[in-house]
Amino acid sequence: MTLRHLCGLLVALSVYSVTAAAAEPPQKVYVPNPTGDVSAKIGSVIASDVSAVLMEHGIQAFTYANLAEQLKQEEYKEVLQCKADDRCVDEVAAGFGVATRVFTQVTMLGKDSYHLELSLETKGRLKNKVTRKSKVAEEALGGIASRMALELLGLKAGADDFEEEAIGVRAGDWNPAGSAKYIVDFRSTPPGAVVTVDGHLLCQDTSKGCRKMIAGGTHRVTMQKEKHVRRSESVAISADASVEWILEADVGWLTVTSAPPNLLVAINDENAGRTPVKHLEMAPGKYEVMVSGPCHHEQGRKIVLERGESEVVEVQPVPRQAAVNVSAVDENGNALRADVYVDGTKLGTAPGVHKVSICAKRIAVRKDAASWTGPVSVDEKQVVDVTAVLDIARAKAEATGNMVLIPAGKFMMGCNEEEDSDCGDDEEPYHDVYLDAYLIDKREVTAGDYMECVEDGPCDRLETTSKCNNPKYYRDRNDHPINCVDWYAAQAYCQWKGQRLPTEAEWEKAARGTDGRKYPWGNDWAGCHRAIMRAFGDDGCGFFTTSPVCTKSAGNTPNGICDMAGNVWEWVSDWYSAEVYDSDGRTNPTGAESGSEKVLRGGCWSSDPRFLGVSRRLKKAPDSSSEFRGFRCARSVD
Repeated sequence: MTLRHLCGLLVALSVYSVTAAAAEPPQKVYVPNPTGDVSAKIGSVIASDVSAVLMEHGIQAFTYANLAEQLKQEEYKEVLQCKADDRCVDEVAAGFGVATRVFTQVTMLGKDSYHLELSLETKGRLKNKVTRKSKVAEEALGGIASRMALELLGLKAGADDFEEEAIGVRAGDWNPAGSAKYIVDFRSTPPGAVVTVDGHLLCQDTSKGCRKMIAGGTHRVTMQKEKHVRRSESVAISADASVEWILEADVGWLTVTSAPPNLLVAINDENAGRTPVKHLEMAPGKYEVMVSGPCHHEQGRKIVLERGESEVVEVQPVPRQAAVNVSAVDENGNALRADVYVDGTKLGTAPGVHKVSICAKRIAVRKDAASWTGPVSVDEKQVVDVTAVLDIARAKAEATGNMVLIPAGKFMMGCNEEEDSDCGDDEEPYHDVYLDAYLIDKREVTAGDYMECVEDGPCDRLETTSKCNNPKYYRDRNDHPINCVDWYAAQAYCQWKGQRLPTEAEWEKAARGTDGRKYPWGNDWAGCHRAIMRAFGDDGCGFFTTSPVCTKSAGNTPNGICDMAGNVWEWVSDWYSAEVYDSDGRTNPTGAESGSEKVLRGGCWSSDPRFLGVSRRLKKAPDSSSEFRGFRCARSVD
């Protein structure tokens, strides 16, 4: 049979063709990685397989990898610059006497169907070419290309001797393993991923379970979930196989804060709520974060949010400002120096010019117990004149009528063990204290009192429960002590009145006097005829809440101060310290310099008698509140 007849038969079987083979194979060849429809990994395997077969037939074959290694050994570094540039490598290889190249081209025709073309080139000129169309797995291309290379160089793929042997289909040649199927459990963390296998949808949601029959072998498995990085890998499927993947979050987290808070946030011109915006989940990328409000200029920052990272944007926008030129006079027209407050915050003194926000609502001018308040209405960069008239004489008369003067002098502070068997460690030692003269409220601040401050501007409206005496909801409790206030609200009210919270020492001296008594009224046991308290298991003497102020006159101090025991615990100005009493002989003590909790005194409507003693101390965070806490105010005497 002629070569032409043989080629025709092979084309009919596998579409195979060969040009005239080289008469004499070269001694050295360069086998670059194939080009075309093949991965770099498989291409490297094909080149390595071809090179190995040629080496077995006495031909010195170089691939890019071993040529580079040899050049390293020769200290010939140009190959490191060539990388995968075949022309450059050809030039380097020529220096080692390699003038011939076995070039492979792979074209994919369909699933597991390829067209291979091998050509033999010498100094850039085509000498021979072999082509073949095959239907094989990608991993088998190396073996086919190796046999084609032998044909290309005129070499035989096997021994020269002809041996008798059985031919045709033999028993056991068919292997059904590829058709076996296995149950595979697909899971993702977090759950909820879409699963595809070899490009075909398998499951919409892994959280609902994804157990499927999959044919054995290697498959391309892909999982993807919104806001997560898509994961795709080749997976070998066999018995008891499972695919459990962790999907990396394709998001970052953004937090936006501002001073002051509650300002509008825009991210790339889209509304994102009000500050603080905490841990907002967003896709990685570039963003413009802007914070704005009616009282502030727009301000923000450009950021790049990285995958898996948290970014915090802190903004202090510039306020839109105006100014007030404030002066103060008394009822006779005499100029005064007085304190200036806007919306409860002290700005300085009058006379003077003070910057204010264009959103300011009310201005107050105070001197001692006298105060004047009025509305504020300003435009940006405008200066408005304000003259406050303070009735000093009337304020002094009213203050004296509602407050009790505590003369200057010493008293004994702390728990007196001779009279009290319930002394706490933080109430000792029993020690003397000197105080200058001062005024203190006869009664606790009422809900009605506090509502006047709310309506005037400096005081905040309070949250309410069924036990809170908020006059907005309970008009019949205007004469009850205000409760559900934190320390800051109590302080703001007293400042609005031109007063302050009493110190702990001032409160105790007003409650016990200079005779060292256990209770405000003396040393007799407490009962519902003297205090709003817990009695016989019933809170509030059976009312289970506060009572109107000053309804238990038998419990007053000798100088007429009421409810110093029971009704509500009363905030004082001091920071709490358990060791504050350790030294005797103090003069005008103001408590610890700092701390995390403030002191309350006097017990409440839910306290039993042992908590009503004048030396009892309670500590609470200054920003906390409850239905058991209220306050009264004090004022220094000039």
